[in-house]
Amino acid sequence: MIDLTFSVLTVVVLYRSIDEFNRLLMPTFLVEVPQKLSNKNQEMIDGIF
Repeated sequence: MIDLTFSVLTVVVLYRSIDEFNRLLMPTFLVEVPQKLSNKNQEMIDGIF
C-alpha cells in the first residue's frame, strides 16, 4: 500500500516537474529553432548563389 502511494506521488511529482520544464523550455525552443532554421536556409541560399 505504501509502495503504491509512493509511486503515485513520484509520478505526480515527475509530471509536475516535466510540465514546469516544458513551460520554461517551450518559449525559448519556439523562438530559437525557427531562427536557427532561417539562418541555415540563408547560409544554403548564400552558398548556392
